[in-house]
Amino acid sequence: MLCCGWFTILVIAAIILPPTDSRTILGKAVPFLVLTAVWLLLTIVALATYFYRAWRRIPLVSSKRTYVAWLTFEAACVLASACGLVWLFVPSYVTSPRQARERILRHDLVIMRAVINQYTIDMQKPPRSLDDVVVAGYLKEVPIDPMTRRKDTWVVICSTDRSQPGIVDVGGGSGNTGSVHVRCE
Repeated sequence: MLCCGWFTILVIAAIILPPTDSRTILGKAVPFLVLTAVWLLLTIVALATYFYRAWRRIPLVSSKRTYVAWLTFEAACVLASACGLVWLFVPSYVTSPRQARERILRHDLVIMRAVINQYTIDMQKPPRSLDDVVVAGYLKEVPIDPMTRRKDTWVVICSTDRSQPGIVDVGGGSGNTGSVHVRCE
C-alpha cells in the first residue's frame, strides 16, 4: 500500500509540477505539497497503528526476542525510508526557485548578448543603452532581471573604443541594490 501511495504522489508531481525554469513554481507546487502532507499523515497513522498492534502481540508470541528484534528492524527500515525520501525531495523545493531564476538569467543574458551583437552588425555601431535595442525593434522590451525582479539593474559593459562608444556586453545586476547606470556615453 505504501509503495503505491508514494508512486501515485510521484506521478501526480510529474503532472502538476511545472518545469524548473517556470517563474511560478510555488503556486503550482502547492497542491502537490498539500497532497504529500495528507499522504504523510495517513502513512504515519497507518504505521503507528501497525506497530502498536505488533507490540501488543509480544506476550502472545512464543519467540519474544526474535519478534522484538524483527519489529525493531522493521521500524528502523521504515524510519530510514521516510528520512531518505525527505532528504531527497525537501531540499529541491528550497533550491529550485533560485536555480530557476539563475537559468532564466543565463537565458536572458544569451539572448541580450546576441541581440546586442546583431544590432552592432546591422547599425555599424554598438547600442548606447538597452533602450536603443528596444526602440530599434530587436527586443520587445528590456527583460526583467530574474534575480532583482527589476528592469533597471542590468549591468552594461561599455566599449573602451572612444570612436564608437556603446554597450559591448551585459550582465545581471543581482549584486547591486540600487539603480545602475545603464547607458554608455
